[in-house]
Amino acid sequence: MLGGARWLCVLLILVGSSAWAEGDEYKGAVDKATALLDAGKYEEAVAAYSKIMLAQRQSCTAPPAIDDVAKLARTSPCWRMLMMQFNIALTRKRQGNTQKKLDAFRTYVTNWRHAFPKLDYFPLIERATYEIAAAQFQLEKYVQALRNYRSALEGWRKRHAGGKRRAKFADDANQRIAECLEKVGARAAAANAYETFLSEYEAHHGKAHPVADVFRGRIAKLRAPAKQNGGGGGGDGKGGSDVAGAARARKMRIAGIIAGGVGVASLAVGVAFGVLASNKASDVEQASKQGGLDFEDFRDDVSQGQSFQAVQIAMMIAGGVALAAGVGLFIAGIIKRSRAERAASAPSITVLTAPTRGGAYVGGALRF
Repeated sequence: MLGGARWLCVLLILVGSSAWAEGDEYKGAVDKATALLDAGKYEEAVAAYSKIMLAQRQSCTAPPAIDDVAKLARTSPCWRMLMMQFNIALTRKRQGNTQKKLDAFRTYVTNWRHAFPKLDYFPLIERATYEIAAAQFQLEKYVQALRNYRSALEGWRKRHAGGKRRAKFADDANQRIAECLEKVGARAAAANAYETFLSEYEAHHGKAHPVADVFRGRIAKLRAPAKQNGGGGGGDGKGGSDVAGAARARKMRIAGIIAGGVGVASLAVGVAFGVLASNKASDVEQASKQGGLDFEDFRDDVSQGQSFQAVQIAMMIAGGVALAAGVGLFIAGIIKRSRAERAASAPSITVLTAPTRGGAYVGGALRF
């Protein structure tokens, strides 16, 4: 797991003042905003950082054609503007509001890509991506979290290829990757991911994880069903809250259509019996006017007419109820689908893989 408030404050000061400050006015404004954060006045801190960000935005004239972040001075208004957005995101994290934290870190990433679309890398992208994943994990969006945990780790490894630096969030990200796979039902891939987490932890720290035995027990449980089911175990990573939610929404819409169809059919039958009842009443009235109507026939016609009318009423009521239920289920299904498909930003394709000691992956495709 990452460090606590002390580490966070150091990072805030780094990105908010020392590394980018130039001039007493800017530094003073950042220091005041950070003081509000340290005092637990989160909304006021966000407002202060936002004010600085807007002021820097007015002076941000860096061309979007920049393809190397090194060409952008750390004292430039554009750099400062984007770093203030990162400070806002860190403030939301300290505040403990998961959704606002998610939105703020997404905004940080989106603003960098919008301002400088040719950049392959920009400051703190891996950290921001990790924080997005952590928020999604808390919100039980495991498929999306899995994608972003992997993206954060892979981005760090690519940028530090051949180096000894290891991301501070690596242990937590590796553990969460395994947990995400387990949550979405990818049991075999989850077991492999837990193995990777434990082996990398021991290799980096020089000792086994404090609760390695607990994770070993979890690995054993994950592998046991796979053997019983002939080597299955959900290695494709399908399922999970997002996928299951979409499936339930689809079933609700189908049930709504069926119920609505039954309702319409019942109403049609009710109308038909209503026509029969009306015709029978007309026959009785016509025969009574002409005279010579046999009493037994009269009684039978009246009885049939009443029966037709009773069936009409029953079918109309049943049809109305079924139609209303069908419409309700269909609308509920649409709402549930909308919630299940509420994505982070633009849709993309991710691969549900689990890195192993040998570098192997267990694959499958899911929509972000």
